[in-house]
Amino acid sequence: MDLIAKYNSFEIKFWDNTKLIFSGARSTERFRYIWELSDSEKNTISKIKLKPYIISFSLNEEYLISYVFNNITYSLILFYKVKKAPHYKVVFNDDLYEIIVHKGTKISFFKNHLQFAYLMEQPTSIGFSGKLNIVADDDINISFFCTIIYAIICKQETDDGNINFNIGNLSPELRKFDTQWQPKLKFSN
Repeated sequence: MDLIAKYNSFEIKFWDNTKLIFSGARSTERFRYIWELSDSEKNTISKIKLKPYIISFSLNEEYLISYVFNNITYSLILFYKVKKAPHYKVVFNDDLYEIIVHKGTKISFFKNHLQFAYLMEQPTSIGFSGKLNIVADDDINISFFCTIIYAIICKQETDDGNINFNIGNLSPELRKFDTQWQPKLKFSN
C-alpha cells in the first residue's frame, strides 16, 4: 500500500492514490493544542494531545490519544523517547508498536518487532507544507496507522513562508533503516 500525506502546521490529509481517506486539523482547547483526525465522512477517528507537565526538564514526551475503532474508544499513550536514540512506543490491543526514527528523513514502523511500514519525509518544502511518502503492508489497520503518523508529526510547526530544508534526524538511531524490507501486498495483482 502506498499512501501520501500532505500537511502543514494546521492540518493533514492522507491520500490513497487520488482518494482522500483521512484529514486532520489542529484546534485549541483550554489553551492546549488538540489534533483531530477524521475519515472522509467527517467521523472522528482520533484526538491527540500532548500530556501537560507542570515542570519538565526531559526531552521525552507523552501524547494522549483517544482513538475510536469499531465503535470502541481506546485511551492510548504514545511515548516519545530520546534515550539512546529517538523513537516512539505505544501499546494497542496487547500489541507493541515501535516507531524508529532513522538518520535522515526515514521512519520505520514495527508491530511486535516486525516491520510493517516506513515513511520518507520530503527533504524540501515551501512555506507551511510538508509531504510524506508512505509504504505499508496491505493488511494494516489504516486508521490506527494514520493516527500514529499524525501523532509523530503533529508537533512540527513552522511559521515561515520560505523554502525549508529538512535534513531529518542527525542523532544516533536504534537500528539501521532496512533497505531490503518489502511490504506484504496481499490485495495486489
